Amino acid sequence: IGATNSLVWKSALLDQTSVARVLRCEEVVTGILHCAAIVIEASAVQVATIHPWPAEQSSIVSSILFVQLYVTGKGKLGYLTGEKIKPAISDPSFSTWVEENAMLMSWLLNSMTPVINASFLRLPTPHDIWDAVAQTYFTGNDASQIYELRRKAHETRQQGKSLASYFSALQTIWPELDFLNLYDMESAKDTATLKKRIENERVYDFLASLDPGFDQIRVQVLAQDPTSNLRSTYAFVRREELRQTAMLASPP
Repeated sequence: IGATNSLVWKSALLDQTSVARVLRCEEVVTGILHCAAIVIEASAVQVATIHPWPAEQSSIVSSILFVQLYVTGKGKLGYLTGEKIKPAISDPSFSTWVEENAMLMSWLLNSMTPVINASFLRLPTPHDIWDAVAQTYFTGNDASQIYELRRKAHETRQQGKSLASYFSALQTIWPELDFLNLYDMESAKDTATLKKRIENERVYDFLASLDPGFDQIRVQVLAQDPTSNLRSTYAFVRREELRQTAMLASPP
C-alpha cells in the first residue's frame, strides 16, 4: 500500500450499513494502518475515544470496556487476547491474518487521541497494543481512581439540569466504581445482599442531590419499605418532573 494511495475498505469489514465513509488512510509502518477518521452512522456502534486518565468528561475504564465490547461484537476478540496466533507465511490464512491484524490495529489506534496513540503506533499486533494500554492506563484496584470517582459522584448535583442529565452523569460514574471495586463473595446470597446494599446507597445519593423542588417526592420514596431499586426510583421522580413541567406549561 503506497503512502499516497487512497484506501476504501469494503463495507463488510465493519457492517454493510455501518460505514458512512472512510476517509484517507496512509501506511505509517509496514502492516500498520492509521486511519485519519472513520465516520459511523448514528445507528451503528461507535468506537469510544480513549483519553489520558483523568480527563474531563472521559474515562479510560469506560473507553477500554467500550472498545472491548465493539471488537467482541465483530467476532475479533481473539486478536486482543492473543488467542489469534500469527500463522506461518506459507499458511493459506496468512494474508487474511495480516489484513485483520491491520484492521484491528487501526480500530484501536483510531479510538485514541493523537497524544495517546503515538505511544503505541509501532507495536506489531492488537494484542500488544491492548496489553500496553492496560498496563499504562489501567492499574486495577487503583485507590486514586476509586477516590476520584467517589469524589465526582458525591459532588454531582442536579443544580437546575434536567433529571435525565443528572441521572446520566451518575450512571457514568457508578459502573466504573463497580469495575474497579472487585468483591470476592463466597456465596450467591452474600453477593445479592451486597448488591442490594450498594443499590440502596445509590438511591440515597441520587435523592440527596436532587433540586429542592423534589423535596416532597424524596420524602415519599424514603417512606417506602423496602426501598425501591434505583431505576424504579428514577422513574418515580421522573413522573413528578413531568407533572411539574405540565403544570408550568398550563395556561392560568
